[in-house]
Amino acid sequence: MGACGKKTIYRKYGDCVEHIFINRSQGKDAKFRNIRFKSTFYSFDFMEKLEKKTESIAKEFLEKLVKWAKNIKISDPLEEGCRLGPVVSGGQYEKILKFVETAKSEGATISFGGKRPEHLKTGFFIEPTIISDVTTSMQIWREEVFGPVLCVKSFKTEEKAIELANDTHYGLGSAVISNDLDRCDRVTRAFEAGIVWVNCSQPCFSQAPWGGKKRSGFGRELGEWGLENYLSVKQVTRYISDDAWGWYTPPTPKL
Repeated sequence: MGACGKKTIYRKYGDCVEHIFINRSQGKDAKFRNIRFKSTFYSFDFMEKLEKKTESIAKEFLEKLVKWAKNIKISDPLEEGCRLGPVVSGGQYEKILKFVETAKSEGATISFGGKRPEHLKTGFFIEPTIISDVTTSMQIWREEVFGPVLCVKSFKTEEKAIELANDTHYGLGSAVISNDLDRCDRVTRAFEAGIVWVNCSQPCFSQAPWGGKKRSGFGRELGEWGLENYLSVKQVTRYISDDAWGWYTPPTPKL
């Protein structure tokens, strides 16, 4: 924190919760290249932590976030340069739009998106949606959306950010982005998630364990830990003492 003025972002998509702490000295590209809308990422929840001039920095951040969202190419996934395809079904399409409408009715602001892209008349496409003025009691904040929906919320302290980040039923993946490696270590330990990425987001390796906490499941896939799910352990004990084995004293022999 201090003079460099750090930001924190919290992101949740589906049962994968992602918490991102961002150092302003990294520049806007470092911030936004880790914020991605994908129909396979399901729901997104964002919180932004600002130590100084919280409101002005939050406003600037939100404006830049909207600009980045507008630049996302929405198209047939097979088309060159596509960055956001359709959602999985008509039913899910309607469910996502209902989530957005409910958020509006509960007092949230749709800063961008929330509807069909104008250039796509068919298919289950939804614009990347950014929702601000969100409270933690809103449905959009508490439940899984399973669509390209992102919520923005500001706060003032690292402790509060972690408290809000962990106030969820889910805990699969998380990320910390900061030049302050002590903070990265501190926040990594505090996040209640099965996966933590430091200064990156969503890299996956077959050698590393994959799994979450809370309602994000139990056990692990991938790596040597993933093999344990397919093994059945047997205990074998061999007695090697010359003394007779037994729990009870043998009866006195008859005279």
